[in-house]
Amino acid sequence: MGDLRSDIEGTEGRLRYLANQASYSTITITYYKSIPTQTAFGNKFKDGFFSGWDGFVWFLVGLVNIWPFIVVIILIIFLGRRWWKKRKLRIKK
Repeated sequence: MGDLRSDIEGTEGRLRYLANQASYSTITITYYKSIPTQTAFGNKFKDGFFSGWDGFVWFLVGLVNIWPFIVVIILIIFLGRRWWKKRKLRIKK
């Protein structure tokens, strides 16, 4: 029992010592602020260029996906104009 009591007192003493040392400790914090290498205009210009390129690529992908509809619409316009011209010629005669 005496050994256990001395272990407890030793541990409590060590705890008081560490708490005392922690109150005397100093924390040093260093932080850095990153400075942009380009101006805001340069970043906006670059972002706008890449955004425009992405939009152009998606436009081309969209055209590739709907090409059958475009062909049908062109065919309808061509046949409609031809029919309209023949109709006008019949009306004039």
